Amino acid sequence: MAKLTELLPRLDDEDYQPQVLNFAPYDNSEIADIIKDRLKAATSSEEHSFLMDDKAIELCAKRVAAKNGDCRKVLDVLRKSFELAETEDLEDIDNILDPNAKDVADKTKPDDLNSPKVTITHINQITFSDIRGSSTIKNLSTLPFLQLLVICTLVVMKKKKKMKKITYGELFPEYQRFCRNRNHLLPVNSSEFEMPVQRLESAGLIKMVRSRNGSADRVIQLSPDVERDIWIIIDNHNILKPMMNDALAD
Repeated sequence: MAKLTELLPRLDDEDYQPQVLNFAPYDNSEIADIIKDRLKAATSSEEHSFLMDDKAIELCAKRVAAKNGDCRKVLDVLRKSFELAETEDLEDIDNILDPNAKDVADKTKPDDLNSPKVTITHINQITFSDIRGSSTIKNLSTLPFLQLLVICTLVVMKKKKKMKKITYGELFPEYQRFCRNRNHLLPVNSSEFEMPVQRLESAGLIKMVRSRNGSADRVIQLSPDVERDIWIIIDNHNILKPMMNDALAD
């Protein structure tokens, strides 16, 4: 761990100065070579393409290199990707082949060719949260829809209206307009709106600055990480994506 020495207070107490070795992160070409070497070691053949697409290798390498270049993460992604491919392969066999046909099919191909193949789709599914993602994305992906609507409204107010200071009193009518834009959704009333805002604050996704003038004048600040990562959730959401497109286009 990078912070190992900080977690051992006796090192300072007894004036020990450990030697620290800094390992440079791998770049994407080095990671791709590591993946290919691992694949070759896992099969009797020098050819790896029947185990994993070259494009999948390239995507995995780029995702890990862009995040932290940690080879341990590469191996973790490979393991999860093959588990996912194997699960899908077993489901396909169960759905398509009867037991007798499965036995025949297994005997007609070498063992290596029966292995599930990892594609770019598998890498995308695994790395969405593991590599591209962050703790913020994981938190956002589990939020109830109403809380996501509140965050989207804040993003629209900042991007479209260039509002640097947003109060609670300004947020609620904008939320109503965001929901009703082109008749998308029926918004909740003002008393129901308070709860999702409070829960977002409790989760640390927004910050509310109290005001002496009343609750309507409370300033709401959106976390920069949330403002950045919410687009990953929006791009994969069938309802939020068209709503944001419409709101930002008007």
